[in-house]
Amino acid sequence: MLHVTNGESVAQTLRQTKLGGVAVSWIDVLHDGPVPAGVPDDELSRIRARYFESLGWTSYAEGLHGLQLRNLQMLNYPQHEEIVLWFEHDLFDQLQLIQVLEWLSRQELDKVKVSLINIGEFAGVTPFHGLGQLNVEELESLFPKRKPVTYEQYELAKEAWTAFRSPTPAQLIALVQSKPDELPFLQTALRRWLEEFPAIENGLPRSCRHLLEAASEGLKNRRELYLEARDRESAIFMADASAFWRINSLANSTPRSALKRDGDFYSVTDYGRALLANKSDWLRDRDNFEFWMGGIRFVKGGIVWRWDATNKKLISGL
Repeated sequence: MLHVTNGESVAQTLRQTKLGGVAVSWIDVLHDGPVPAGVPDDELSRIRARYFESLGWTSYAEGLHGLQLRNLQMLNYPQHEEIVLWFEHDLFDQLQLIQVLEWLSRQELDKVKVSLINIGEFAGVTPFHGLGQLNVEELESLFPKRKPVTYEQYELAKEAWTAFRSPTPAQLIALVQSKPDELPFLQTALRRWLEEFPAIENGLPRSCRHLLEAASEGLKNRRELYLEARDRESAIFMADASAFWRINSLANSTPRSALKRDGDFYSVTDYGRALLANKSDWLRDRDNFEFWMGGIRFVKGGIVWRWDATNKKLISGL
């Protein structure tokens, strides 16, 4: 049996269960960095590994090794009678899930069964943030509730993965508006993804706005900023490494920074307060920027897709 899940924490717990088999951690943070269309799987792994290195998360060699090992474990699927996918409801997991399902849709599965465990709550665990909260016995209790992956789920995952990697957001917007229910948590997750696009009012992604709001309440270290920003999410999708990267961006931007660092602590600057008051713009005011959202590349002087929270839509502009 091949178990595929969102991270090493859950994979380790799965290895301690009586279920047996091999547990694979998907290990990618798809809501951060480039996930461009039109590149084969091995090249995408190299792109992702270079991105991990650029943030200081790991070396290129180590990052690529981890992704290649994951890919090799997946390619060994014919050795297993069943593949069980373990994912939760948040953006982090839903992006991984559509990538996994899209990959599986291209394989010759023959008699290999594919099952899905995809939950947004667990009795007695409140608040429920994810599978990482569950112990061995609790994970084992979910196993009998797994359901075969359907043709419709594969088709939706293929459509969503293509939309996520598209160089423009048109397909993504159309998918969110179509209210797909074959994967019950996908639409809400993708709506949250749209909120990570720069806001029309101030150029801030929702996650960066949360971090500035937390900093505006008093001097805090980066762990405290992360936890307070995390608590502003209905479904927690961002781990601390992603938050720390955003904190660094806010503190190190030129010509003005939105956060001021004093030793291990951070406070919001006057410019940061102006951003929160929608009196400045995080993109227009910066000397330069380049970043990716899925398959969309944002650069200074180019077209920037912005989130209009009032009208719930993306608009193009500078």
